[in-house]
Amino acid sequence: MKTTRKITILAATLIAFGSFAARGHAAIVMIVAPSGDDVVLSFSGSLNISGLTKVDILTGGNVGAINGSNNVYYSFSSSVADAYVDSIGSVILQSPTSDTTGVDDIATGDTFGVFLDGDDLFVPDGYISGSQISGSSIFPDTSLAELGITPGVTGFVATLNNGSGDTVSFSAIPEPSSALLFGFGSLAVLCRRNRLLGFKSEVHR
Repeated sequence: MKTTRKITILAATLIAFGSFAARGHAAIVMIVAPSGDDVVLSFSGSLNISGLTKVDILTGGNVGAINGSNNVYYSFSSSVADAYVDSIGSVILQSPTSDTTGVDDIATGDTFGVFLDGDDLFVPDGYISGSQISGSSIFPDTSLAELGITPGVTGFVATLNNGSGDTVSFSAIPEPSSALLFGFGSLAVLCRRNRLLGFKSEVHR
């Protein structure tokens, strides 16, 4: 089980870095992935929130949600959070086709979330720009399919509207075996490309 989870995390990290590292901006990456009989929503990164309008909210705490109806994605481990209203600019979005909200102490780490239909961003109480955020929520006894989530299809990239270029993204990682095959496939393509480039270099000498 530990090895399976490590593979899932490694695959998520590789895909996240491959998708967003080249952007040159800060980002928070949200990943949803299977873990045994459960589904885990995890997130990490940092943001520049300067210039955004803040209000204090009560979250209820210990709750997470993936809601495709109004595009709410969050993991609230604390009962208090800072909400930045009208903070989301452009959004590239493919919503889940089902909704779920978990309860009963499933959220750990920091509080974070987005309400895309309302353009709202939720960060830990007193959050300072550039500080690292990380946390997770567990949705027990369910699967990506039951949540209406298709890896490689469902997800979003939302850009903050303060001119920072910072993004919040959400994507799904398939079962660990599929993710590992995806990684090996990508590695094979890169190796083949490097061999071809080396061959061409030899021909032109």
